[in-house]
Amino acid sequence: MRMRILILLVAVSVLCIATTYIQGQSPASAAKIKTAAKPQPSHATPAYAEVLLRQTELSAELESLTDEYTDEHPRIKEIRASLGLLKKEVGRLEAVSPSDTPKLSIALGRLIVKKVEIETEIWKLLQTYQEQHPDVKKARRKAKIYEDAIKDVLGESVTR
Repeated sequence: MRMRILILLVAVSVLCIATTYIQGQSPASAAKIKTAAKPQPSHATPAYAEVLLRQTELSAELESLTDEYTDEHPRIKEIRASLGLLKKEVGRLEAVSPSDTPKLSIALGRLIVKKVEIETEIWKLLQTYQEQHPDVKKARRKAKIYEDAIKDVLGESVTR
């Protein structure tokens, strides 16, 4: 009886390992994925929700545009640039320590979204103008105001 149970346990273990390998993952990487799937404390904050909302809106617009236009279309390039900037900001939110998550308010999320919109505008301007152009300089000053406000909320050092 014990021998049958032992054989059954070994068979189940082998089956689990084989299934994992068939799916293209080693058991170690499968364990890492399970560990990495734990939700970040920052993901349950209003700031993250605001940034996620903007990411979702842009992703949906990109999806609808890719049916009609190539990757070289200006609006598609612009959306991809914005999504890259938003991804960077999500990483910044995820880096906030759990004790500081109360700082991640909806106002902070709106500041981040607005800053990304301004940085996207800078990206668009740089497609036409040089860095020294007055419109680029003006947009950079505006983006710095928002960045300083974000740093102030997060308790990071602000350079004025």
